[in-house]
Amino acid sequence: PTEPVVVGANYVIFASTFTKRVSQVDTANPAIITAANARAFKVSDGTVASVFVTQTNGYTATAGAYTLEFASTAEPGTKITTTATVTNGNLPVLNVSPSVTVVNVGDNVNINTGISATDVEDGVPAVTNNGPVNTSAIGVQVISYNVTDSDGNTVTKNRTYVIQSPSALAVVGTNYVVFASSFTKRIGQVDASSVAVISAGNARAFKLSDGSVTSVGVT
Repeated sequence: PTEPVVVGANYVIFASTFTKRVSQVDTANPAIITAANARAFKVSDGTVASVFVTQTNGYTATAGAYTLEFASTAEPGTKITTTATVTNGNLPVLNVSPSVTVVNVGDNVNINTGISATDVEDGVPAVTNNGPVNTSAIGVQVISYNVTDSDGNTVTKNRTYVIQSPSALAVVGTNYVVFASSFTKRIGQVDASSVAVISAGNARAFKLSDGSVTSVGVT
């Protein structure tokens, strides 16, 4: 495309549109002039003349479109406007695989296994989490993983850790996990009511997405 140009009485001035990511924005006038490739020339002999920024209209490190204005120092009335676009860039990509992991009571869990992140602009950004996993008792714990790139874009994903024991193995469903233990009763101790059977089997269920406790029934 043709570069915008404004021809004045004695000087001609050029400036181009440009795009910057949030992290790349420099609001200093020299940086703005460079980004827009703003420049001026004397019409009579083509000698280079300096330019200056006359309007920035709030140009800052916030996504949006900003109208910038430049003028020739030697001929301030010769002005040109252009547009600076600020973008948030691409979202980082966070991989958390698998999303559900079954471990045993007492295990020493490396919560960074299967975790990776990439970013088009930043390469390999750091991943943070709210670990560690407490494996002192059976249950469900959700660990959140976060990655933030240099433009401030944040992606969060969760991994659910199901903590089981040899006496209370877990059965993982689509949305819930159920635990129950074997038990022994003498004939005189048997209570066949559902409440008593659930209590004797220490049957429990948890929601995988947040670890919240949910009720169980005898089927």
